[in-house]
Order: sequence, then C-alpha cells, then structure tokens
Amino acid sequence: SLLYVSRINKHKNQKELVEVSHKFGFDLRLVGPIDNDDYVESIPRFSEYYLGEVSEKKLLQEYADAAVYVLPSKHEGFGLTALEAMAAGTPVVVSDKCGIQDIIEKGSNGYVYEQGNKQKLAEYIHKCIDNRSKLSEGARTTAERLTWDKTAERYRSVYLRQ
Repeated sequence: SLLYVSRINKHKNQKELVEVSHKFGFDLRLVGPIDNDDYVESIPRFSEYYLGEVSEKKLLQEYADAAVYVLPSKHEGFGLTALEAMAAGTPVVVSDKCGIQDIIEKGSNGYVYEQGNKQKLAEYIHKCIDNRSKLSEGARTTAERLTWDKTAERYRSVYLRQ
C-alpha cells in the first residue's frame, strides 16, 4: 500500500496521488489534518483513503506497513515525513518540487518524478513495490546518515573551521 502523511491541502497535491491510486489500483492511506475543505471536496473518493490524524504509535506502524511513501507536493521545503518513512525502511517517491529530492538516490532508496507526470509517478511506485527489499535497505541507510545528532555535528564542524 501507499502512504502519504502531512496536511491535506492543494499545494501538497494529494489529488494527483488519489487519481493515480484509483487509476492503477493502488491501496492508499492519507494521514494528516485537513487544511482546506473545498480542496478535499475536489478529490474523488477522498473518504476511502483518508485515515485522519493518528497517534504517534499508529503513525509509526503506518510508516512500517507501507510499501511506498509518496510525497507529491507542488512545492515543499524539505519533506521530513519522507525521511521518517525512510527511517522505517519504506522507500519513497517524491516530486521534483520537494527539497528532499536531493537525498533520493534513484533505484537505491526511492525515486524522484516530475510533478504532474502521473504516468512516471505510477511507474516509480511499481518499481518501489517490485524492489522493496533492496530499496528498504537503502532508505534505512539514508535515514541513518541524516539523524539530528549527525546533522548538528556536521554544522558544528563547519562553524569550527571558520
């Protein structure tokens, strides 16, 4: 199954993900607060996919159970939820409008697709499902490199060199 976690609003672009899921028969779970009721009304069959807001324990289970985490945003700073999914060993497919695309290694921990290209999104989801065990290992390895402690230490070393 596919998982998406974040606010539900137009710039997060869940509509594209729902359309692809429906067209290609993917099981999808959307998790997070609704920011815009009008937007939700425009998403076909939204209630079939929406779990609402969940507890931290349930969220960790959702990350672990998902075959693929998808972040289809039209613009996104970093996309921490994708890294959270990777920490759970879940490969990711993110749009090219997400900052986290910089750490996605095609075929190693996930894929980056051109936002709006539904065919490529579906293709990469299939690739993640077909190669989940390999991608899962790569996703976990990436997340282990990017812990808060390791990131803070890198910043510290940069500042000490100056």
